[in-house]
Amino acid sequence: MSANEVVFTRALPMAVIGGVSTVAAILRGGVRLGHGAVPLLLLFATFGVFAATGQSPLMPLVSLATLLPAIIVPARGFSLDALRAGARTGVGSVVIAVPVVYAWKPTDVIGACRLDKCSAWGLALGAEGTGNALGMYLAGAGALSLLLVTGALTRLAVLASALVLVDLTASRSALISFVVAAGVVLLGQVLAAKFPSKPWAQLGLAFSAVAVAVLPLTTNDPASYTGRAELWIYARELFWQSPLAGYGPSFWVGGNGSDGIDRNYSTHNLFTELLVSGGVLAVLSFAAAVVLAVRGPRTQVGSAHVAATASIVMLISLSEVTSGPGRIYLAPCFLAYLFMAAQTTQTPSTGRGAPEECPPQSRGKYRRVGPLSRTSSRRRLAEVPGQLDGAATPTRRMG
Repeated sequence: MSANEVVFTRALPMAVIGGVSTVAAILRGGVRLGHGAVPLLLLFATFGVFAATGQSPLMPLVSLATLLPAIIVPARGFSLDALRAGARTGVGSVVIAVPVVYAWKPTDVIGACRLDKCSAWGLALGAEGTGNALGMYLAGAGALSLLLVTGALTRLAVLASALVLVDLTASRSALISFVVAAGVVLLGQVLAAKFPSKPWAQLGLAFSAVAVAVLPLTTNDPASYTGRAELWIYARELFWQSPLAGYGPSFWVGGNGSDGIDRNYSTHNLFTELLVSGGVLAVLSFAAAVVLAVRGPRTQVGSAHVAATASIVMLISLSEVTSGPGRIYLAPCFLAYLFMAAQTTQTPSTGRGAPEECPPQSRGKYRRVGPLSRTSSRRRLAEVPGQLDGAATPTRRMG
């Protein structure tokens, strides 16, 4: 398969499903623009200008199609429980597929290492290694899975298995990205359990955004990061020549090599990719979309889930562009999941025995009394009398 065929094979199912589900939502009626949709539409409008002046519109259109379900949203939003269950099924299917394909074609799955890259086992997924694509997907899926499961032992099993799979791809970028992303997620979960009133996931997102921008801006040795720094330096030079709107999403890959730069598929960093593709407008539009996405869910837990997902998207794009707007990169699913999660209207399940949140309209009016029942996840709530109401009110159960 050619490079373009691989790209569209990777993205076409998502684009088709996104388009069909959006049309179905419109036909059913009661749709709205999603949280973060306006900045995303402005970003793609900027890309559309470059398409009108000669760049191919195909990549931006396919990228937009993968995000359509998060742009045109049913008025009632989505179920985060269902979205999380779907993500668990998808990740599990990939993990199951690896041993199945190995049993079918063992020499095509586990083979010799690629050049100077190798796993701790002296072998690699793929006869000559699979490069960074599979490794970056597994890094993102492994970190995201830590948000999709509950219980310390389950998280430990996810962490260990993901680490083995990522290492087996012999991708150094994937291994570093997974360690950093998983570390930020786990640290946020530990801190949130001890100090639940603090916005740890949002602070993790701020750290991740700063990291993805500072890394390429402060690296000046072209040989650093296995030559990626040369791309970042060149991207910075290009930015100053067209700082406002950049050069379009297909400019970088459309180069003929006359500048001596091995462009590959991207600038190998999400921040520099946005700078080259759309300049300051793209960076600000994407940042605004992420901020609005984090503010979208109606619960603190839902907002934290989106913020943690956004952190993962940033951190798996430190030295690659795993998922981003405007083109089909290594794994477009992560960006789609981020903005889909922002459109949810319920608190995700936090595991058996976890406390349930009161409905927004009842907050401040009710307090919990008594321990959680062994046979039910419901808690008894007693209404607190008002300051000026001298009579006690009976205990009521809430569904």
